[in-house]
Amino acid sequence: MVILHAGLPLPGGFTGVDIFFVISGFVITRALMKRLSADGRLVMRTFYFARIRRLLPALALMLVVVLLVSMALGAIGAMGTTARTGAAAALINANTYLMIFDVGGYFDAASALNPLLHTWSLSVEEQFYVVFPTLLLLSWLGIRRFRSSQPLVRVRWMLLIGTAMSFALAMWLSFVVPADEAGGFLGRFDYYSAFTRGWEFAAGGLLAVAPLAWLATRRSALIAGAAGAALIAIGLVVITESGTYPGPLTLLPVVGAVLVIAAGTHEARNPVSAALSTEPMVWFGNLSYSWYLWHWPFIVFAGIWWSGSTGPQVAAAAVSLGAAWLSMKYLEEPIRFRPHPSHRSTLRLAAICVALPLLAALVLSQWHATLKRDVTINPFALHLDSLLDCDSPAPLGKKPAACTWLAADSRGRAVLVGDSLAGQYSEGFVEGMAASGLDAQVATLSACPFMEFGADTAAARNLGFSQDRQCASFVRRTMASLIADPPDIVFISASAQRFLHPTSDSSPAVLEWAKARADMIRRLQATGTSVVLIDPLAKFDGWGPMTEGPFKEAPAITVLRGGSQYNPELPRVEVHQALANAVTAEDSAVAETGATSLQFLDRVCSAETCAARKGETWTYRDFEHLSVAASQGLASAFAEAATTLLAARDLP
Repeated sequence: MVILHAGLPLPGGFTGVDIFFVISGFVITRALMKRLSADGRLVMRTFYFARIRRLLPALALMLVVVLLVSMALGAIGAMGTTARTGAAAALINANTYLMIFDVGGYFDAASALNPLLHTWSLSVEEQFYVVFPTLLLLSWLGIRRFRSSQPLVRVRWMLLIGTAMSFALAMWLSFVVPADEAGGFLGRFDYYSAFTRGWEFAAGGLLAVAPLAWLATRRSALIAGAAGAALIAIGLVVITESGTYPGPLTLLPVVGAVLVIAAGTHEARNPVSAALSTEPMVWFGNLSYSWYLWHWPFIVFAGIWWSGSTGPQVAAAAVSLGAAWLSMKYLEEPIRFRPHPSHRSTLRLAAICVALPLLAALVLSQWHATLKRDVTINPFALHLDSLLDCDSPAPLGKKPAACTWLAADSRGRAVLVGDSLAGQYSEGFVEGMAASGLDAQVATLSACPFMEFGADTAAARNLGFSQDRQCASFVRRTMASLIADPPDIVFISASAQRFLHPTSDSSPAVLEWAKARADMIRRLQATGTSVVLIDPLAKFDGWGPMTEGPFKEAPAITVLRGGSQYNPELPRVEVHQALANAVTAEDSAVAETGATSLQFLDRVCSAETCAARKGETWTYRDFEHLSVAASQGLASAFAEAATTLLAARDLP
């Protein structure tokens, strides 16, 4: 798993989690069964207090350190998610937070910036520890109707039924959720949920109570161990990050782990078990929990600072061993092996281990709010549409009240719609409409081009244009709202340049886009609304994270110290070439319908170049979006366009 996280080529490295769950289920079931077999009862308090001392101090230390370090080294755009993940992890629910609220899947690029993403598996394990001992005890004691059967038989049936139910749910989800929707809720539920991972723990538990006398010979143990190791190795190669997981291929690491554990339990002299029992392997095994805690934060921070380079991430994974050893030596072992700890001290320890990470998460959350709102600290602050939740799947009529700005002595209403390339104009639009005496509304949805092709799906396919259901619903319902309650002016900005690339023969695509855009404009104009199309701006392809300019993927410290000196520039001639087809398509729709075209290129760029920064002022906040300051600088242009259109409407 560490190998995969460090960026080395091991596709199925993440199956280490599955192996870990099997081992955990085996170890806990075996320990609990020994106590039940000895005196027929479990002292739950003893078990839970031991788990608290074993798991929580190391987890709490890691959470507090990572949350506070993230204030300087964490990616600005990931701070909010990191803070919420840390708080959830302290409450043993990181998997639930990521399952319900994380907009991307585990393997999405945005997730790779969260240094606490790995805590989901620890939460699953802890949830197992909370529920499983009670189920085991109830199965052992039985109910009156089934007390005639042996307690061990009842435990086996409980584990077998639990394994079957959890396995069936995971497999069903893996088949019904398409691979390209694995990042959706059902895909995240399959990956993060304790219900779909429970069968992996139960498989280890079944092994702990199964009669496996046939493994008592060295030959049978050798065959089982070798087969298990082979299955694990195959899984590391053939299982990839694509698709919904866990799925049928998860049987490779799970069955493999069961066979390897079984071989070592019943005949430890077999070569596979002997190799795993060498001193270095035992040392790594003892350190595994601590290393798992620390390896991912080290790798993430290295990746933020040295983006695209595997070497620093591998080095970070190695260095994290030192942090893991220090944690084990000076925190975990003294607490874990403290003789005769009182129940009161253990409860006090648990409270501290929850409270301190929650406090650190609150500090990081407030720091993130300061960074992203104060343009004097962060010139790459989020735009109004993002800050006020105007950038969301809710259509125009369902946006929050904060997405409407009322003008003094209002003369009418103007609306800004589109994707994030519309949202980048939020500040200039709102200020410009206020100067024109118009109420202003903003309705955006990032990564959702505001375009409808109607029944002409062939034209959309020819352009490579596609919308997910959420985006299509946003466009359709927002158009319906604009038609049902027509504003005086609609400003539209969409990502035409993403679909109309500068190719030698692009006239059919340009015509298809222009036709679809003109149809939308006419529908709006039929209600008496004036339509303004905003032409696209320059895009700085290849503008990466920290080393190429601080933006949402850069560590906060680069902004606090003035940011990078990197200043990407493009010759105007290249910009015109790149945007030619998009501008032609939008302007053709304008010419055909009599709408208005609003062009900001001359205001943002000089006569010769388009630059991401002018002097000490950043014009762009990332590779394709204007900064807040640049958006504010366009207020007069918005006001001028609105005033002209209002005057034209007043003419007899």
